[in-house]
Amino acid sequence: MARARSVLAGALIVVGLGGLVAGAASLLGPSQPRRLPPTSDLTIRRAIGPSGPSRAPGSRVAFSPGAVLETVGPPSAVALPTLGVGAPVVSVSPHGATLEPPASPAILAWSNWSRPAGAPSGTTLIIGHVDWAGQSGVFSRLADLKVGDPVMVEVGPTWLHYRVAVSGEYPKGALPASVFAVLGRPALALVTCAGSFNDATGHYTDNVVVMAVPA
Repeated sequence: MARARSVLAGALIVVGLGGLVAGAASLLGPSQPRRLPPTSDLTIRRAIGPSGPSRAPGSRVAFSPGAVLETVGPPSAVALPTLGVGAPVVSVSPHGATLEPPASPAILAWSNWSRPAGAPSGTTLIIGHVDWAGQSGVFSRLADLKVGDPVMVEVGPTWLHYRVAVSGEYPKGALPASVFAVLGRPALALVTCAGSFNDATGHYTDNVVVMAVPA
């Protein structure tokens, strides 16, 4: 993430989702996130559609397609209980066609071009580092999440509950359209870098995308 790392999806370029500065890379070498099998956009749309994961028993917030929700707004924090990690979320705006997360491995970024958390339709896009300047990022183990794992998103005083529906790894420049959807069932997209790191170009080859649906 210390150098330009980009992924093109439609008209939006998401940059800086992982990596090491040159000095740290020479000493430590880049981390290699676990590879995930490729997943098609059709698979994602099926997984997050009405026939996808159902509401989990005990969920504090109930969602359904097209519902009017009591809590809708910018996400302020994300927690991944299965991995034992969580982090604050800041709002970021694309500069032209470029979206950059904050320059810290301990902070996540919500694209305010995407839907707010708790919106009745469309995808909430949150991006984060896999590593940065020799430090592991919040999303360093994002690829370890499994279908059904919980994801919690804080909006104001409320935590919204999601469950992982599907995950996959994509070449940069080939993010699925579902990541940027503004219509359809509400969903949450968590994105970070993956694949091999090229010291010469400063790029990872792939992105991990985890799609979650309200629980």
